[in-house]
Amino acid sequence: EMPASGNSFAGPVATIAVSPKDAQTLYWGLAFLGGGSAHLFKSSDGGQTKTDISGNLPAVPVNALLIDPLQPNNIYAATDVGVFVASDGGVANEQWIRLGDNLPAAAVLSLSVTSAGGTPLLVAGTHGRGAWSIPLASVPIFSMSLSPATLGVEQGQSGVFQLQTAAVNGPSTLT
Repeated sequence: EMPASGNSFAGPVATIAVSPKDAQTLYWGLAFLGGGSAHLFKSSDGGQTKTDISGNLPAVPVNALLIDPLQPNNIYAATDVGVFVASDGGVANEQWIRLGDNLPAAAVLSLSVTSAGGTPLLVAGTHGRGAWSIPLASVPIFSMSLSPATLGVEQGQSGVFQLQTAAVNGPSTLT
């Protein structure tokens, strides 16, 4: 059965995470197979309303969630096929990025952060493949776009490109 509309849903809740920046912002994932996508939700008002932030996650259970304590907009989702990260705090139609080239595509059941050795590491506990560590995702602080992407200019003429930047994660000014 697919999750219902509104504030109710069907399926067991497998994980809950609360933002270290705002106690009213929480995330939860369902241990639910089928329906074309994973089932991951965000609430910014303590659970009164929810937004489906499953986006492009594979249609497998979400086993664990971790909010980066240093960059609270970075959300890590442990699934039955590996770990995925989003860097914008979770939005509708979220575009998740698979984390780590060497992390196996195995069921990851737990996530933790450690700073052993001074470098923040994400530790992923898998089902049957051991524990893996990987540096926390370095996500861009800004995105850039160039318009037009290409421009043909004849000799003696000039052309103009427009470069736009947008804050993605972190401060809104570039230093």
